Amino acid sequence: MISSVVNALILGLIIVLSISCGGSIVDEESTSNSRLFAASCQSCHTLPKPTDKSDEEWPPLVKKYGEQAKLTVEQIDRITIYLLANN
Repeated sequence: MISSVVNALILGLIIVLSISCGGSIVDEESTSNSRLFAASCQSCHTLPKPTDKSDEEWPPLVKKYGEQAKLTVEQIDRITIYLLANN
């Protein structure tokens, strides 16, 4: 439980720092993360909308299914960032 809270806080910090760096970096990162989300997740199921789950629900789901799909920790983090930023 504590590790999921820490992960959520780290992801939130990454999002805040990304936003504070300027729109173009955020736009490029968001587009890249969006593509990764589609490419990684759509091969197994229909893509959910980021708003389908709460900010608390996404991190453990992405971790669980990302590990099953053999995604790297970085890929799991990027997909989680995308989902939380667009929720």
